[in-house]
Amino acid sequence: ANPNRLRRTYVFKCVPMLNPDGVINGSYRCSLAGTDLNRTWANPNKRRHPPIYYVKKMIDRVSRSGRLVLFCDLHGHSRKEDVFVYGCEPFRGRDVDRDCIDPRDEAEARARVRLLPFLMARHNPAFVLRKCSFKVSKSKQGTGRVVVCRELGVPNSYTIEASFAGASCSGRHMTSHDFEEVGNSFCAALAEATDAIEVGVETELDLLHQVDDCCGLGLAALSGKDMTMDGDQVDSGEDSG
Repeated sequence: ANPNRLRRTYVFKCVPMLNPDGVINGSYRCSLAGTDLNRTWANPNKRRHPPIYYVKKMIDRVSRSGRLVLFCDLHGHSRKEDVFVYGCEPFRGRDVDRDCIDPRDEAEARARVRLLPFLMARHNPAFVLRKCSFKVSKSKQGTGRVVVCRELGVPNSYTIEASFAGASCSGRHMTSHDFEEVGNSFCAALAEATDAIEVGVETELDLLHQVDDCCGLGLAALSGKDMTMDGDQVDSGEDSG
């Protein structure tokens, strides 16, 4: 991806670490107060969870401007191999009246939230699409990606998980170079999706149909395209992020 072009198109707001006090004391998940900070996003406390409190305020401010395109939380995963994404299914949650949802709108929205992971998998062999999950269990309601998606209204809200164990395609632990390549594939996927949107509706829809062909979301069937559906293959695996 052309980094200059991406910087001209987007403003990247990067927070290098959300748990500095916990990490410096040997913990990667819990803060110094013993709190799993990625379960506090729904109602962060200013004194006990200051990193989450202030980052959420920043995200909310940008989201209200209508210019927030994407949120991405970067995690390490302790049980699965490879690199994969956790996201959020659209048109879900307690306040959604599913009887009022057009099936085509839902299928297209489901394809859109899978577009970035789909493109990342094309750019990086360590990224495994079938390990991605977009289901949200009750225990994940307070995570960053779910709160940013459902409360702050950002559909493209993700957690990118990179395994502590390594990539199955290489059979070894990941190095700093591997993690840099994950970042490169993220930027390449973002650039490719941006190009498709800027070229026009037909190009974007073609990419969404490619996602549909891979994941079986029902978009092609609703569009009248001849295609056999075999279920959503992306939603496999237990969501632990």
